[in-house]
Amino acid sequence: MGRFIEHLDFLSIYQWLTGAFIRVSFLLFLSLEVLSIKKPLNKTILLIAYSVMLIVSNSFSFSDVILYYIIKTIVLPVTFWFFLAFSILLSIFVLIVKKGGPHPMFKKTKKQPSKQNSKIEKSEHLIIKSENDIKEIFHNSEDVFFQSNLYRDESPIKITLIGCDGLIDTELLNNLVFEGLSLFFEKHPRGALKIDDIKDSLHLPHLADVNTKEELFADIYSGKLLIYFEGYNYLVSTNIANRPQRTPEETTTEVTIKGPRDNS
Repeated sequence: MGRFIEHLDFLSIYQWLTGAFIRVSFLLFLSLEVLSIKKPLNKTILLIAYSVMLIVSNSFSFSDVILYYIIKTIVLPVTFWFFLAFSILLSIFVLIVKKGGPHPMFKKTKKQPSKQNSKIEKSEHLIIKSENDIKEIFHNSEDVFFQSNLYRDESPIKITLIGCDGLIDTELLNNLVFEGLSLFFEKHPRGALKIDDIKDSLHLPHLADVNTKEELFADIYSGKLLIYFEGYNYLVSTNIANRPQRTPEETTTEVTIKGPRDNS
């Protein structure tokens, strides 16, 4: 190998220079972090001062004898006593913490949700000014349908029905709900509507107000039909649910083979 590669001293010099460069750069970086200097101008001034100090200190030449003497009498003893004292202090600190339990600053505390905020979220009032507000709430729900019709010749009112496909009884929707709305507007052919008029004269099963978002989602996905009165911003629900009911029955598509002991 020596015939092809010779004089590799430059690699050791390169390693020594790069190591010194990395150590000096890391020292400068840590010095700024320890002092918690945030202003860029102050950081620049301090780095320049450190650099000048390093250049000036390296400009003095020492003989190897003096350098070894400084390392033996100053650097090594100071390093030894410093790390020994630091280790003893850490040991004392650990013993104190073990006896008295963890310090409060190290205790993990679970963040409890605010009771006031949770009440507000649960009872968030539903504000609807038009049919589009309801559509915006269910814009990601493809199963929710909207069906609008006009009632009354004088001062017509737009009625929007909102429900969930597969959970609504279509027979009750086509017969009971539409017939009930027609009879209701025959009794109120003109004039303004009040919520009490709707509750008293609109004869639909389990008619109730919808005032919060929680009630809105619960009614829709439990199979109830929502009725929105455009212009009055009344939103009520009626229970015409026909949710699919599944009963646990033995499958008829698979043949069960019984053994000799199954009949006993």
